[in-house]
Amino acid sequence: MDDHLFKWSLLGFFCTAAAGTLLHFTYAWSGRAPWLAPFCPINESVWEHLKMLYWPLLFFTVLEFFRKHRAPAFLWARACGLIIGLLLTVIFYYTYTGVIGRGFLAVDIALFFFSVLTAFGMSYILLTRYPAPTLPENILWAAAALLVGLALLCYTWAPPRIHLFQDPKDGTYGVVADGRGK
Repeated sequence: MDDHLFKWSLLGFFCTAAAGTLLHFTYAWSGRAPWLAPFCPINESVWEHLKMLYWPLLFFTVLEFFRKHRAPAFLWARACGLIIGLLLTVIFYYTYTGVIGRGFLAVDIALFFFSVLTAFGMSYILLTRYPAPTLPENILWAAAALLVGLALLCYTWAPPRIHLFQDPKDGTYGVVADGRGK
């Protein structure tokens, strides 16, 4: 076990979980500041809640990369962990709500923490137990992670009209300005 890497992974979990939790409320606290919309959940859709994992983990990864881990395998492992954490959020949420018929706040909160833990845990496992990836694998996973970030930015204002992007409370999509989010 790489104790130093484990400590950084644990620190990343706690920082990302705390920052993600704060992001959940930041948009409302700011009075709906438009410049915050791409980085904070703007409604209660599952898609918007992915921002709570994505942006804090990305920020922590950049910090950690420049402070400690400059190896390309680090970015590959963290990108894999990020994508898996995001996918788990969507898959588990729709699975449990599909089976039960509705969501529960306590389960949603636990799912967020589980997804953050999985993202950092997967990253740690990949770095400590698997060989470094090839350059094309590095590029593929980094591109996938960046494309998700681009989608989070773009779909804040122009989301597809599918259930993943719909606010379950009021049926709107994206930033609602002048009633155009409906």
